[in-house]
Amino acid sequence: MAGLLAIAACSSGEGGKASGLTPISYAYLNNGIGFLPELMIKANPALCAPFGIEPEITLLSATTATPAVSAGKVQAGRVATGAALVNASKDPESLKLVASILGVPFYLFVPKSITSPEQLRGQKLTFPAPGGIAELLVRAYLDEQGVAVGKDVTATYSGSAGASVGLAASGAVQGLVWNQDLPAPAVRAGFHRLTQLGGSERLDAIGSNAIIVHTPFLKDNRPAVAGMLECMRKAISLAQAEPLKAAGILAAAQGISKEAAAAQIAASPPSNTSTVWQFSSLQPASAKLVISALEKAKVQQFGDFDPSRVIDNSLVETR
Repeated sequence: MAGLLAIAACSSGEGGKASGLTPISYAYLNNGIGFLPELMIKANPALCAPFGIEPEITLLSATTATPAVSAGKVQAGRVATGAALVNASKDPESLKLVASILGVPFYLFVPKSITSPEQLRGQKLTFPAPGGIAELLVRAYLDEQGVAVGKDVTATYSGSAGASVGLAASGAVQGLVWNQDLPAPAVRAGFHRLTQLGGSERLDAIGSNAIIVHTPFLKDNRPAVAGMLECMRKAISLAQAEPLKAAGILAAAQGISKEAAAAQIAASPPSNTSTVWQFSSLQPASAKLVISALEKAKVQQFGDFDPSRVIDNSLVETR
């Protein structure tokens, strides 16, 4: 809570008034490579000055970020599309989904003795939390393969990504989801990539992130929100064009060596594709695919909620 109060204080506008820039508080979820654009901005907020904004980039957990934006304690942020829809369905006037981002892909890792989804029957998979991106992706993927989580495969919940790695390394589970090279303990335990959890319309929708904005802030500060999107694009371009600089920023955020950070970047799609981190509009049909996955996983029933009510694509589509 103290962190959120500090964000509110930083976003009061005093610094922005002096500089002529509009302050905007923005939340991100972790210091992993998936949020490298946000880390680039956090390391150099002046990157956004040409777009008329003064950002305050703050790390919040996956469970607190979306409610914080919904309550106006933070003005914007990037979160899982599913989390955004869950919160927006409960209070449709509180936030808007203004862009969709297909980030760094997720992979299903299993012991080397398992080479097909069918062989996961009777096995245990671990996820950080119920109803998160990792679980929803695996449920959807295995469903396409005729294997049902809960019936054919047991789901367990570790509480964190790091704890999931520990369970895999100990042999307590036979599958986990990761979005980069697997940490050494799980590798030593013989885990390998079974498949990428993406490539279909359904899986890409479930695995996507959304840029969300507190609705009152959006109404009063549309140019600032547009500026934040433009600054994100600039940060994405820098991360792809200057991998050594990006590695230094990633290393500082994770407390690792520049060499280890550079290896992460080299092994990840951002180093060789222009599709990662690119903005697009969030179509209601895609949102409904995410809602269907959430309902099937028994995270929440949405009833007659219409996702188009909380989607505002105008800032992306008019660029």
